[in-house]
Amino acid sequence: MSKYMVKDLVRSIKNYTRGYSETQAKVCSATSNDPQEPGNGEMDEIAQATHNPLVFIEIMEMINKRLNDRGKNWRRVSKALVLLNYCLREGSLEVVAYAKKNIHIVETLQEFQYLGQSKDQGAIVRRKAKEIIDLLLDEDRLNSERRHNDKKDSLKNALKSRFIKEFDYNTLKNIIRIASGAFGTVYRADSTNLGKHVALKSLHDSDGSFYEEFVRELTNIMAVNNHDNIINFYGISIDPSTETYYLVLQYAKDGDLRTYLRINFKSLDWKTKINMAKDITSGLRCIHDENMVHKDLHSKNILVHEQRLLITDLGLSQSVNTNSNSMGGGMVAYTDPEYLRN
Repeated sequence: MSKYMVKDLVRSIKNYTRGYSETQAKVCSATSNDPQEPGNGEMDEIAQATHNPLVFIEIMEMINKRLNDRGKNWRRVSKALVLLNYCLREGSLEVVAYAKKNIHIVETLQEFQYLGQSKDQGAIVRRKAKEIIDLLLDEDRLNSERRHNDKKDSLKNALKSRFIKEFDYNTLKNIIRIASGAFGTVYRADSTNLGKHVALKSLHDSDGSFYEEFVRELTNIMAVNNHDNIINFYGISIDPSTETYYLVLQYAKDGDLRTYLRINFKSLDWKTKINMAKDITSGLRCIHDENMVHKDLHSKNILVHEQRLLITDLGLSQSVNTNSNSMGGGMVAYTDPEYLRN
């Protein structure tokens, strides 16, 4: 048994003897004197509990207790600030109101002093206190970050309701970046669950619309999944350390069509070329049969796998019933002339 496991056991006994509730014990554990920072999963559980009015009071009382620690307990103070910062973004609106009403508690921590092991450990507390004060005083930024997290919660609910397979991120090994573009980055990984290579696709969040884009691509690819000429979708995975969402997709070992043709074009006979055209046509027919248009089809969004072509990158695809034609962003050389005229 490691020393941290022993400490956890001792802490559990102390929490029981002190009469702490289950939630208070969780806050106590997340803000202990151990050097590890509280994990996102641990903090998310506490943040979601703030929506319960009775539990909310217990949580804030325990956080306040930690914020009033001093001296050698500087880690408790520091971790309580980390937890409070997380709850301001992810928890109930009552957390924001409570923090604003009691902002003086955090303000005093901007003067926190403690020298430990010849280091100014108080600097960590002062910096984290300032981050919270700056956030509380910037209403637009705080609201923006809370809206961003509301979208993330919507994504989580959407994933649950669709019964999508979630791969434990720890089952994905030897992750290597293989491509990056305007909309996302693609990695190759070994899936111990599937026993083969897979592709992991993460989307960029350049304008704060990541969650809508992720759900859109997820919805599109599920509508045409399991077709021989469209990339297969296996599920999703979430890196718990960064909260990065990945689409887990079929890995095409021969790369994109543009690169493949550059290397192999002279050796291709007409039968192979015609079969390639049929593959693309077959994949497009499936997309069109679902009343969708791809909107970004070009030779880098067609992959080659064991002499078969696979259409991929459905992030810009949309229903033909959608009135708006404002969603651009594909390669200009492959863009509909009417769109450019508009």
